[in-house]
Amino acid sequence: MDQSKPDAVPDYLLWVKDAPLFMDELNLGRFYDAALRPAFDENAPVKLKLTEAMKEDIKNKYGAKGNVGLANWLSFIASSSVELAAEHEKTKSQSQGSETEILLQPIATPHRQLEQLTIFYLLGRPSQLLVGGPEDVLLWHKESLGLSVPRPLVFIDLPKRSKIIPMAAEFVNGKVITLFDKLPADNGERPPKYDRDHKNEYWNWFDKNFNPDTALTALEEAATDNGRIEWVDFRVPIGEIPNTMHLHIEVAGKYNTGTFGYRLIRRGEGHGVRIVGSLRDGPDVNVLALYEK
Repeated sequence: MDQSKPDAVPDYLLWVKDAPLFMDELNLGRFYDAALRPAFDENAPVKLKLTEAMKEDIKNKYGAKGNVGLANWLSFIASSSVELAAEHEKTKSQSQGSETEILLQPIATPHRQLEQLTIFYLLGRPSQLLVGGPEDVLLWHKESLGLSVPRPLVFIDLPKRSKIIPMAAEFVNGKVITLFDKLPADNGERPPKYDRDHKNEYWNWFDKNFNPDTALTALEEAATDNGRIEWVDFRVPIGEIPNTMHLHIEVAGKYNTGTFGYRLIRRGEGHGVRIVGSLRDGPDVNVLALYEK
């Protein structure tokens, strides 16, 4: 493959080749084990068949350009942990053409686990590999895709001006601190009382009064008093009502507060952010990796 032309590979696949802003190694490893490892032999490779019909379907769905073969995509993404067996002709009982056997070798490196998960879903569970923006998240929720097992693997591109609003966090000292009640409007107005029967109106207040500097200050002050973050939850308004997407990020005390303050809240508003995660009903996303734009 001519790697001087990266547009031959769908853009979202290239996210996993970037250095992540954040990666949830523990839950990524659990997800990887649940989805890929055969129960009878955890050291055995996962075998996938790649037919000409599958190649065509994937190219149509994910926007491959030109005549780039899918095997080249896979080599570009994860050459160190993917083996492409020799291509061979199908038997007469199958449709005409050829097929390639893909072997995903067991691997423990988190970055490569994410690469293999992408390939596994691309070839083995294409209906559960979901790619899109905020409005697509609402569509997936309406279609109840978050209820399927294993969970869909989602690639979500949040655009510039996204409002990533901190809701609550647990810190290494064991304290759980709410943050949404520490986000007043610029005129000093306090957030309204939560009403489950009017939750869209409730979130609309935060959407209208979001200030990234105020949100950043609330998170930093909580961390100053309580140490590094164990987990943190955010809400992202979607649409005009607005609906919201819930993001759950398990940090485990391994990242500094600036990763989820300035680099997520501020840069997310100024530049957008890319999310790879597992979809839950809600719409909720358990974030496995974050990438800056």
